Amino acid sequence: MLLTGNYGLRKPELGEPVDVRDFNYNADIIDAELKRRPTADGGASGLTVEFEEAKQLTELTSGDSLRGLFGKLKLAVRKLLELMREMENVKKSVSDGKTLVAGAITGQGVKTAADAAFSVMADNITAVGNKKYGEGVAAADGRENPSSANYMAGYHAGVIAGGAGKTKIYTGSETVYIQGGAHEYQFAHPYATNGIGIVCWDANSDYNVWVKSNDATTACLGTLGAYGHSGTVRVDWVVW
Repeated sequence: MLLTGNYGLRKPELGEPVDVRDFNYNADIIDAELKRRPTADGGASGLTVEFEEAKQLTELTSGDSLRGLFGKLKLAVRKLLELMREMENVKKSVSDGKTLVAGAITGQGVKTAADAAFSVMADNITAVGNKKYGEGVAAADGRENPSSANYMAGYHAGVIAGGAGKTKIYTGSETVYIQGGAHEYQFAHPYATNGIGIVCWDANSDYNVWVKSNDATTACLGTLGAYGHSGTVRVDWVVW
């Protein structure tokens, strides 16, 4: 009796008796093999496919063998899992970075949540800059810096404009006995090159007394006032 090459189905030859058991045997094999084949609704029972992973990602195409399809799918699934892991790493990196940035912004005086949106963080960074700028301006306003050219120029301009009431850098005083008549009393000063004078003018029975500097770059007006005809007066002055 002959057998088929794939499934060993029995094939009686000419002259051999036909046995119904051979038909039943063949029917059982055919039924089992058909059961393993995919059905129209996509179902399959006991079907296995041997395949190898594809070498590169390509589209699934109509007419691909099951072996080829599964090879493409295996590569695609592996690449997808790798991408998901990378995305998780990126997500963690962004989250950790936002936590660090939020902590730094909060440390500079503007409270920022670790999960705040990037737009909120950007606004808060701007707020930090404005805050620090304001603090710097306030600190500069309250600081005396005689070595600063801008400071000296500004102070000198203020003295010319208004005289008294400016920030004192170096102060002193002199007690002078005022006599009748107009005169100028000179006395030494450690910062004035040519000394400082107290000028008195006889007007309306009073003496208008003020401080005058012979060196305009080092001394400025201190006290200005009206005093009686004679007596001791205390004159205060300021040098920048």
